[in-house]
Amino acid sequence: MTLASLHSALMSLVLCTGVSACAVARPPDNSCPALPIGGLQTTAATQSAPPDAVEAMIDAIAPAASPRAPADLEAQTVEMAETAMMAQARGQSRARPITVRIITLSAGGQWGAFGAGLMAGWSQNPATPRPVFDVVTGVSAGAIIAVPLFAGPEFDGVLHFYRGVDADSVSTRRSLPALLRAPSINDPAPLEAFFRRSVTPDMVRAIARRHSEGDQLLISATNLDTTAGEIFDLGAVAEMADAAQAADCIVEAMLASAAIPGLLPPRVINGTLYADGGLRDQVFFRAIDTARTRVARDLGRPVRVEAYLVVNGALTPPTRPVEDRLLSYFGRSVEALADEVQRDSITDAVNFAQGREGWTIRGMVPVVDLSGCGFDDAPTSTFDPCLTRTVFDAGVAAGRATPIDWMTAAELRAIADEL
Repeated sequence: MTLASLHSALMSLVLCTGVSACAVARPPDNSCPALPIGGLQTTAATQSAPPDAVEAMIDAIAPAASPRAPADLEAQTVEMAETAMMAQARGQSRARPITVRIITLSAGGQWGAFGAGLMAGWSQNPATPRPVFDVVTGVSAGAIIAVPLFAGPEFDGVLHFYRGVDADSVSTRRSLPALLRAPSINDPAPLEAFFRRSVTPDMVRAIARRHSEGDQLLISATNLDTTAGEIFDLGAVAEMADAAQAADCIVEAMLASAAIPGLLPPRVINGTLYADGGLRDQVFFRAIDTARTRVARDLGRPVRVEAYLVVNGALTPPTRPVEDRLLSYFGRSVEALADEVQRDSITDAVNFAQGREGWTIRGMVPVVDLSGCGFDDAPTSTFDPCLTRTVFDAGVAAGRATPIDWMTAAELRAIADEL
């Protein structure tokens, strides 16, 4: 979509609102019983009787498998993180500390190409190939990356969607008549079609297998009815008996988490309206530490957390002044809001984890030369193919590097505090 066409669409919406306050057609409801938080399962629900009292304690502490009413984002994450930590404890020597590897992938729109490239390149690293993460979390663009990442390296081909992706591969602009009652400017049909091709029965089975071992795949979306962030437990969804329905529900969760307000439509899941998870807190570290403390206390063993934070955004201020256009004003305001949410999330995570006993935090923020694309800043249009290709390739190079140049907690905080 060009700036001119998007400007025309926005003006139509403004005219509609000002003249008649026309109603918006609500998106169709999608029935997904295991979303957002029902149907949680644990390894305790599927394993035979434990061999001794310590194993029995582990199973007793692990969260029970039962549907429940919506809880806040942090409480949901605590429960799921405990499940992953308990899974790590099983079968290990009781003298060894429990080590849990966690990765969180931020929102970022077209800058998600960096995280996708980083994960693909890391799989190919000759010295330190990508580890298996016990907990994978993603928000918006990060959610799109999180699903194939969790499923395993054999699904890395899905990550290459981001390389050179353009606006037409993500969405199409609605016609003016349709726009007057549409829930968004764009129709995400191309993106949805890609998701449905990519989330195959093999991928669903791979996710289910890892979840049955206690690993967690968690993506978040914003409940527009309550404005609260909520967790989609995609591992539990993958363990549904009906693989086709599980795939549909995983796709709905991905579309909900990536539904940029105004640009892409929210999704209705089980009667609730969900949109971009990047509207709310993008990291889960407080909840992870609560789970770490509980498990360490209950098992009498230290729990170590190796946390990786991938920031899908440049975190650099624009160098060009905003143009005197309605769309430019709107776009720059949205960019500033998203940038601030991302910076606050990074600062919050680093301040929490830095120096905390049992924690190691590493991060990656893209530093990419875009001059070859003919601009210094990111373009004002979304999903510029030169940017997504350049940023993806930079991510691949960063993932293949030996050693990988991870940022320390102090470096992450410094870049987040620049403005």
